[in-house]
Amino acid sequence: MKMFLKSTWFFIPQVIAFLLFSYINRNVDDCIVLGILFIFFSVDDYRKYKKRESFLADLQQKGLTEEVAEQTAFARKWSLIEKKGMIYYCLIYSGLPLTVFFTALLGYLIFIIDMNRQVKIDFQGGFIISVLVGLTLGIALSRFLWSVNQKKSALLSNSSH
Repeated sequence: MKMFLKSTWFFIPQVIAFLLFSYINRNVDDCIVLGILFIFFSVDDYRKYKKRESFLADLQQKGLTEEVAEQTAFARKWSLIEKKGMIYYCLIYSGLPLTVFFTALLGYLIFIIDMNRQVKIDFQGGFIISVLVGLTLGIALSRFLWSVNQKKSALLSNSSH
């Protein structure tokens, strides 16, 4: 457990977000729910850490490095994604999650700005703005990630020959 805490920095943003949310929203019920979610995700991260630790031990027994295993896994995964095409990748595989993330983030920021009454934004206008900007950012970033992954795949295939 001690090594897990030293090797993962994920606790810092989660704890800061929990404390900030607790300070802003002084509703005890919401803080309890958020605390339960924090514990759930912490246990899940610990489970992933233990799985990765055993994976690294297996690699060491086979005489492989972590880098070689990650490159092989990337090449296998990317070949499947590449067969489906760029449109699939940009819309479904990475574009949709990125769009949802950016839309939620912008919607939350608009909500906070509106809550503090610094700028008055109607709900419908703020929602449309966050969806359009989130969609644009999500698709643009996924298109960029497609080209980065293409270059990485080409580099891996050239180095393996």
